[in-house]
Amino acid sequence: MEEGAMVEQRAEEPVVQVELVHPSKFVAWMKPKRYKVAYGGRGSGKSWTVAQLLLVSALQRRRRIVCAREIQASLRESLIHLLAAQIERLGLGAWFAVSQTQIKCVNGSEFVFAGLRSNVDSIKSMEGIDIAWVEEAQNVSARSWEVLIPTVRKEGSEIWVTFNPDLPEQDTYQRFVATMSEDVHLVQINWDDNPHFPAVLDAERRKMQRSNPALYAHIWEGGFLADGDKQIWHEGHFAYYEHLPPLVRVEIVVDTAAETRASSDYSVFTVMGVDGAGRLYVLDCVYGKWVIQDLVAQAYAVWDQYALGVDEGVEAAVALPWADINVPAALMAIEDASSGKQLCQVLESDGVVTVARIVRGRRSGLGLSGRGDGAQQETRKWKRSSQAQLHMDSVDEPIYLPHDAQWLAEFKRQMLSIQRLHCGSEAGLAERGTWDIPDTVADGVWRLKIARVQAGVSLYAGM
Repeated sequence: MEEGAMVEQRAEEPVVQVELVHPSKFVAWMKPKRYKVAYGGRGSGKSWTVAQLLLVSALQRRRRIVCAREIQASLRESLIHLLAAQIERLGLGAWFAVSQTQIKCVNGSEFVFAGLRSNVDSIKSMEGIDIAWVEEAQNVSARSWEVLIPTVRKEGSEIWVTFNPDLPEQDTYQRFVATMSEDVHLVQINWDDNPHFPAVLDAERRKMQRSNPALYAHIWEGGFLADGDKQIWHEGHFAYYEHLPPLVRVEIVVDTAAETRASSDYSVFTVMGVDGAGRLYVLDCVYGKWVIQDLVAQAYAVWDQYALGVDEGVEAAVALPWADINVPAALMAIEDASSGKQLCQVLESDGVVTVARIVRGRRSGLGLSGRGDGAQQETRKWKRSSQAQLHMDSVDEPIYLPHDAQWLAEFKRQMLSIQRLHCGSEAGLAERGTWDIPDTVADGVWRLKIARVQAGVSLYAGM
């Protein structure tokens, strides 16, 4: 809305006038359109503006509005606080009731909040959605869009999208920006479009512009993340295969959680192998949230599927500089901590699975021992992601991935989360605890291409 614009309800609704001062690029936003997309850099005011326009829409007539992110581990990570702040800012407390789980308007409009990735079934069952707002949509996978879009099927319904782009190949950018469509109202907006842009942010912006122009272009001007030292995921690290060659060694790298809460980490089984020429392959990645009994069953299932299919000619590995004759053709490497320790004990007791325990020490680089507050945990995560970068860069040829695997989208999403953390992005910090697949891949790179390890011996013994 332009400065000074007034919005008033229809006569049959409670009468209230709301004065909105928004970036001029949002003037046409309230005109009907199936998709309304605002993208750009930090400080543009797009999230505040969309939140306020949703409140106005809810006042105009009874609507059901879904506010979603790709990841919403708890309501504390939802958009409810942003909307509640705008209700107070606009003086609309008399017309909206804010509870811990939802927001309701006196005319019957309601706001509900959801995480797309972990609530597929509940999203599918939602009825009567008038507007779906997807915030931080650069993280949204193709699968999540394929679930959400047909769910928002009421006549005249709309999908509102806000995001800061990371890479051009991300599904959200390709779906709404790169591919032009008449049913999309597109707004590109940055800090200099925001009439409320504060002086404190302007000082931060100018400081970054001087110190790191490439990062400035991404954070403040809405450009893509640049290739370079801080980009962990880039095509130079990976190639794709359609047919897997004979392998001389396979390892199943495991990171466990053994909890099923929405906020819990995943347990991950990443299957990696190496061929006679020393090329490294990722065969599969199985991830989910399981209690310890189901985790054990999953370990046996993955072992049966992959460990028994190793090429008989394992002797060929002896001539390779990184090989060790004492390393079995197949083993399962499990972090020796918490639920991982329990898994090791169960598998070692029956002798079916060959187990190698990963013990992380102070000098391992892939993880730091001990507990701490949130800031300390973030420091450990950052150091771990830095080590993953070193491991990726130490490989002189690509790591080969299956070209059509369903888990690739999640792997890329997690790698981008690490990248955003390196770049100081708030989204990277918000996604802590969701780097389980890159963790296992980094461990596999270390074990198969860098370290000389033996079954049953600590990965970092003697470091």
